[in-house]
Amino acid sequence: MAEEDFVDGVEPLDNLDYLSLAPFSLSPEDFELNSEHTISVKVIFAPTEPGPLRRDFYMLCDNLQTKRFSVVGKGEEVKMPLTHIGGK
Repeated sequence: MAEEDFVDGVEPLDNLDYLSLAPFSLSPEDFELNSEHTISVKVIFAPTEPGPLRRDFYMLCDNLQTKRFSVVGKGEEVKMPLTHIGGK
C-alpha cells in the first residue's frame, strides 16, 4: 500500500496483481507466508526523468503488524553520439 493511501482500515485498492508506485511496480501485491517462509518480490523501475526517486509503502499483516518500506532508484539520461545516418 502506498504511503499516501494508508488508512486505519484495509480495503482492496484495485483488481491488479501488482502495486503501482510510479515509476516503480511491485508484484505480487498480495501474498500469504507461513512462519519462517520467504517470498521474492519483483520490482520494476521505469523512470521517465533523470534523478533520484523514492517511494514509501506499508506492508499490512493479518496479525495486525504494519511495517514501512521504501523502494529507491535513480533515473539516468542516456547520451549516445550520432555516428551514422542510414539511407542515401
